[in-house]
Amino acid sequence: AGRRLEFVARTIGLSQCQLVCLQEVSQREPVLQRLQEQYLPEFVHSVQWPGNDSRGMGLALLSRWPLHSSKSHADLRFPHPTRHGATSM
Repeated sequence: AGRRLEFVARTIGLSQCQLVCLQEVSQREPVLQRLQEQYLPEFVHSVQWPGNDSRGMGLALLSRWPLHSSKSHADLRFPHPTRHGATSM
C-alpha cells in the first residue's frame, strides 16, 4: 500500500490541483490520514464518506481550502437501467 500511496501522492502533486476527489478509499485503515500526513501535508482539509459496498471502501475529498459542508448520497438507490421499466435503443 505504501508504493501505491506514493504514486497517488506524486500524481496529485504534479497536477497542482486545489481539490481532489478519491474513490475506493479504505474505511478500515487510516489511508486518507496517511496520505495527508506523509505525502500531501498541503491538503490540510479532508472529508471521508463510507461507501455502500461490503469491502469497506468509500469516497474522500482532499482540499487545500476549507470545506464548509459535505453530504453523502450513499443511501440513495436508483433503478437499474436494464431491469423493469427500462427502454432499449
